[in-house]
Amino acid sequence: MKTNNAKIRYSRKWFNPAFFIIEDAIKEIPELRRVLIYGGKSSSKTISICQYLAKSGIERGESSILFRKESARVKTTIKKSFELAIKTTRLQNAWKKYDRMFKCINGAEAILTGLDDDEKAKGVEGYSYLLFDELNQFDKSEWDQANLSLRGFGRNILFATWNPVSKKSWVKTKLQDTYVWKKTKYKLPSEDSFVKLSEDKTTLLIKTNYKDNYWVVGSPDGTYGYRDENLIQEYEALKLKNYNLYKINVLGNYGNTQKGGEFYKEFDANKHLCDKKYDPELPLHISFDENVNPYVSLSIYQAKGDSAWKIDEITLKYPRNTLKDTMQKFVKRYGKTNLPIYVYGDRTSLKSDSKLERGVNFFTLVTNKYLNGYRTVLRLPRQNPSVYLRGMFINDILAGELPISYCINSKCENTIEDYENVKEASDGTKQKNKVKDKATGITYEEYGHLTDTDDYFLCEYFKDQFKSYQKKSKKFAFR
Repeated sequence: MKTNNAKIRYSRKWFNPAFFIIEDAIKEIPELRRVLIYGGKSSSKTISICQYLAKSGIERGESSILFRKESARVKTTIKKSFELAIKTTRLQNAWKKYDRMFKCINGAEAILTGLDDDEKAKGVEGYSYLLFDELNQFDKSEWDQANLSLRGFGRNILFATWNPVSKKSWVKTKLQDTYVWKKTKYKLPSEDSFVKLSEDKTTLLIKTNYKDNYWVVGSPDGTYGYRDENLIQEYEALKLKNYNLYKINVLGNYGNTQKGGEFYKEFDANKHLCDKKYDPELPLHISFDENVNPYVSLSIYQAKGDSAWKIDEITLKYPRNTLKDTMQKFVKRYGKTNLPIYVYGDRTSLKSDSKLERGVNFFTLVTNKYLNGYRTVLRLPRQNPSVYLRGMFINDILAGELPISYCINSKCENTIEDYENVKEASDGTKQKNKVKDKATGITYEEYGHLTDTDDYFLCEYFKDQFKSYQKKSKKFAFR
């Protein structure tokens, strides 16, 4: 940092990408009121916010309050984050540290406090920024009170960070899901991250993980930051040891903490995930679920002998949730092949559709139109097996009770989520609860689509084994 006539110069190499997104969005979007950042550990969520608060304090005299739920945690969490923020921005001479406060040479303050009762959220007038660190540990009433109380001259922004421990958390159900989110111009390095803006432009949502932190993975050009090989190895080891924790704490995805009543009782992400990739020497097998919401489900597999593995999923959301867009994505991703492509799905999709010309159905569109020029082989059962029976069959495969091997590529995140969350109904079928999409107003079944594609593929590819299994379970009729 250099000071010349009170002008401060910073190096871009002192910051992570999230910082620049925060700074630019607050500057460019006058309606912005909330900045929400969630994701995995070591993803620079809190430090990027603290860098912004330290910089805005010295440049514009704006004061902040940084909250943790429990006062006892303040010194070991947000205090250390703010200290690191002023150190990395070279502002140590501008901010003086006290027990529960940092005071800037121009009078700006950064107050550090616990929010052990929601009355403390009322005394925030006159401050420009509030930070709720680990928002999921707070009560919704505390967040709401702060939102009502933060007002005054200039910009007033509420920041929040959290790890996505549970989809049942109020932060997900009563905050994040209450907005209709739109894509933005902002990008983060990790392909698993995103930056979205609410339709009313009042709230920015950032999802991030450690791959967005240049002090874990190093900068793209290798000239700054730091690559922490030990930490990266720890994260990769966690992926094999406990995938649910890896998904939450490393990838920054919502996990399933509500165990019990699963349809696929034998599915275990720690056992059934793999890193199998496309082998151009083997044919592709593709399986569909015809529902278009929340996406047309397309699963891609390869197989050899008594082993099969899922290598990919294509799940395009609105407005690209069409068979045409899905097939274009598949063709672009896998290109031309001289080997046959085997096509699986629900037999009822052979039915005629009044919206289509005579003789045309879902599968003729796939094979004759979108895969025209490929060698396609349609593989459908003579009649669909009962959901209960095919569930038993696949559960026994997963349990190792049958001489069949099956695994799922760990990048098939929607498939994994499906296995972990689809529940069993009282009649032994899949319980397909419905949710409403706030952007489209459409109600759809939240889970069960991608696992249906797996059912169609596994029961038909291993049809001889399935027939033998069926004979041993005659009491389960087809329906």
